[in-house]
Amino acid sequence: MFTSADGSIWKQIPASRLAAIDIWKGNRILDENHVLRISQSLESITDLSANPYRIAVIEDEGQTYRYVIDGQHRARLLKTYFKDPDAKDFDIVVIEKQFDDEADVINYFKIINTTKSIQWREDPILAANKYIEPFLREFNKDPKKPVIRPGKVNRPYLSIDRLREVLVSKHVVDWRTTPLEFVARCREINDQQLDDLDLSNLTHKRAHQIRFSLGMLDFSFI
Repeated sequence: MFTSADGSIWKQIPASRLAAIDIWKGNRILDENHVLRISQSLESITDLSANPYRIAVIEDEGQTYRYVIDGQHRARLLKTYFKDPDAKDFDIVVIEKQFDDEADVINYFKIINTTKSIQWREDPILAANKYIEPFLREFNKDPKKPVIRPGKVNRPYLSIDRLREVLVSKHVVDWRTTPLEFVARCREINDQQLDDLDLSNLTHKRAHQIRFSLGMLDFSFI
């Protein structure tokens, strides 16, 4: 195990442990044909250890989240392989890096993929990421107390994963509204709604305290 200049930690772990880590939902759409091509090219399952996998780590109020952000097609094959309880384990190399929030993960993902052919305009998930990054930076002012969080959340907080799903369903890839225009509109709606909250309601009161009301709107602000 060693640490590189950018703070990334390179280490060897069992492939079964990697298979248990979720694939980041901000990744490009998984290409089943590419998974098949990789599978057909393998002489042995251990060939999947030839290149490192990148893992993002986010700490959120005592919870640690890990996601595979590079190598998702190979990771998919590992997940399938280890469904067999008798599957023989082997070691792989991962590059693990810690981030303050998902906006930093999105930016890092863009950096590590600058030399790869990624259709940022055509892929709806990657298009959604372009809107999510400035949205997070606008509203998650305190990385230690984010109002927009991964996974399932309760109101008045907002789920990053659900936000991404809604943006994709709204065909964000075809929007003419720019990411900054979208964020500015969301800020306007958020601040207007804060003024109209019924503070006798505990959830509304909490929303007022954290100065974030969009989690109360069931994504009608999109």
